[in-house]
This record gives sequence, structure tokens and C-alpha cells, in this order.
Amino acid sequence: MKKSLNDEVEIILKKIKEIGINLQKVIYNIPSDINENTKIINPTGDITFNIDLIAQKEITTKMSQIPQIAAIISEEELKPIILNKKGKYILTIDPIDGSSNVEYNGSCGTIFSLYKRKSQKDQELSDKDYLQKGKDQIFAGYIFYGSSLVLVYAIEKNMEIFQYNYEKKMFIKIHENFKIKNNLKYYCINEGYSNHFNDKVKNLLQNFKKENISLRYSGALIADIHRILISGGIFLYPSTTNKQEGKLRLMFENNPLAYIMKAAGGIATDGNIDVLEISPKSLHQTTPIFIGSNISQKYNL
Repeated sequence: MKKSLNDEVEIILKKIKEIGINLQKVIYNIPSDINENTKIINPTGDITFNIDLIAQKEITTKMSQIPQIAAIISEEELKPIILNKKGKYILTIDPIDGSSNVEYNGSCGTIFSLYKRKSQKDQELSDKDYLQKGKDQIFAGYIFYGSSLVLVYAIEKNMEIFQYNYEKKMFIKIHENFKIKNNLKYYCINEGYSNHFNDKVKNLLQNFKKENISLRYSGALIADIHRILISGGIFLYPSTTNKQEGKLRLMFENNPLAYIMKAAGGIATDGNIDVLEISPKSLHQTTPIFIGSNISQKYNL
């Protein structure tokens, strides 16, 4: 952990580690039908599964113990969850990204990022606190629930990777100041939508095929991003004819992952501009994303 981290941020990261450990136990021990009979639809039209609600409750409970957290913005909620109106920070969360994969024993993750509020403590929290550009994040990260429990986070330009050690019952740092390889080993995209991609994306995919770049796509965002981060390559979720603004959420997925990837020396663009420079207009705004190794010059990204 960087020595420049202040005590407040260290406390928040400690709670995030606790959340990861607790949620992994839940995920590894839940019944296979945990997501059955779920009727709730989240603000962007996806089903909110039971595991999403369990994770959100765990995160909210832990963060409510930290008075510096003013509010939580969750992918599963239409409005912010206010914890302490005089708090200093805004936490964004995707409680369980890939929650539909749980019943198939697939990978999933928790995505988070932290912003400092813009308003004064004696003022009401407002959109200027919640709708900040990605470049204003203090830190961002994800917890990856896979064959092992992994925590990835970035602060400023330093990206670190931790793995949970079950014997020592603690996270052990396995990479410090990690940098992504600037090669194109893999590309990750749902090619089932290829008929709905624009010509730029279609041509890009054709170039990948001509160069014999391997396609990998799990349908679990964190699993695919982690593969790209470790091995090199690019993840793409472009606009389609029926989703012109893309599908992934700017505040809950694209901004945190872009912050991490750029700290590791990679790129993150919506196809035109740096994701971290996008001014959000709403909490649940979506954007296209091209994220991974710095291959922007070769492929005009």
C-alpha cells in the first residue's frame, strides 16, 4: 500500500477487504437456486438477483461503520444511499458484477471506486457530488471471486494486486506497481452481436482475425478484464444498433475499470475519447468501452 494513503482511505480499503472475504464465503456456500424467482428489475433494466441484494447489504453495513462515507451509489439502486450527510466521500459500487453466472458456478466480482464530495459538509449532497468525471476518482478497484480470491486496486498511477491466503487469513500483495503488457494476446467481445456493430468495429475484428489473435469471452466482465490485465489484450463492449450508448455503466463499471487500466499503463476509450474525461449526465448512464493494452496507435482507438 502506498505510504501516501491517508488514514481514512486505509480504513475504507480495510473494510473492502473484509467485504471480499465475507462475500466469497457467501458465494461459495449459496444454494444453486439462489437466483431463482427474482422479480426485481434494476434502473438499467437488468434483473437484480438475490446475490446482488445480499452483497449490497453487506457493503452498506460495513461502510455505514465509517463516518467519512457520505453516500453509496449502487448499480442496483435508482438513488444514492445516504449514510452520513456530513461525510467526506462518495463510494460507487457494482455489488456483484456477473451475478447471473453464480448459478452456473461462474466467476463474478465486486467493483468499487471512491470520490471526494465537491460540496461543503454543511450543504446538501447533490449531483455535483455524485456525477463526477472518472479522472476525479481517489481510488478504484475490484474483488474477483474466482478460483482464488483476488483484490485489485489502483490509486493515482499505482496499481496493486492482492491474493487471499487462507492459511494466514489475510490478503498478500503479489504485484506492486503492476503494468499491463502492450501486446494483443487476447481480445474479448460478444461476437453474437457482430451484425449490430458499426463498420469501425467490424473492421477491427477482421484485423484481429487476420493476425490470429485469440478470442476469449466469458460473459463475466471482471473475469475478462482480469485476463486482459494479466496477459495483455483488449476488451470491447461497443455500441450496437439497438444500444447506441453501449450497455456497461459509466459510474459503476467503466470509470473504475478505466482508472485501474490506465494506472497499469493501458487505455480506456469509448471509441472517441478517454473514458475518464466523460462528464456523466446521470447515475446510470451507459457508454461503449474499448479497454486494455495500449494499442491505440496501431488500431486507431
